[in-house]
Amino acid sequence: MAWFIGNKSEPMPTYEGPKFAQPGEVGKLFAYGSYQGKFELDGSYSLIDLETSGFNPPHAKILEIAILKIKVNGEIIEEFSTLIDPMDTDVGRTDIHGITLSMLKCAPTFAEATGPILKIIQNSILVAHNAKFEENFLVNEFKISGVSLPLLPAIDTLWLSRQVLNLKNYKLETVVASYNERIEDAHTALGDVRAMAKVLPRMFEKAQKVFYPKPFSELPQIATTFRAKPR
Repeated sequence: MAWFIGNKSEPMPTYEGPKFAQPGEVGKLFAYGSYQGKFELDGSYSLIDLETSGFNPPHAKILEIAILKIKVNGEIIEEFSTLIDPMDTDVGRTDIHGITLSMLKCAPTFAEATGPILKIIQNSILVAHNAKFEENFLVNEFKISGVSLPLLPAIDTLWLSRQVLNLKNYKLETVVASYNERIEDAHTALGDVRAMAKVLPRMFEKAQKVFYPKPFSELPQIATTFRAKPR
């Protein structure tokens, strides 16, 4: 599918196939927003980013998670970040994400972090850039942790940015730079969500109203022994 903005005649890059979320798609965990849907949701937004030991679960694991909960105008409600003990010795490309095995010592496991994660995302729309990546890892980790969740309304800023911007590519760095912003601490989960929070409200200002295939659902309350270990 080719997308066009205004009178621009050049087709925008497309992102099709199982590695990319499609507008309105109902995945294994995320129910993705689009301009056509059943539910108009008013709530907060939980921006989420992961650093991982590779690209494909279950062979790769989450090493870091950050969630920044904001109002639609960008006002910060809550911030959460922690390194995650993957329960093995493979941390993947340290030269990319900067996480070493020694940094993960005494970090919580994902199972131990499930309680705080579910508490912060309750009644909010999940937001991620190329959100299918985050979805696949979260599905795997919640399954390992024995946690069953309803479908969560979500929006992929890879899709949203393609609706409102005409760029050479739609990497997060490129999208953020188009608003004269920059990512501080790039390739850290917290750095990426903080950067996204700067530009998401401005993208919403140019976008049509987004609708979702599923409404908010009550999430389980899980009591876990948890102590965050940020970078």
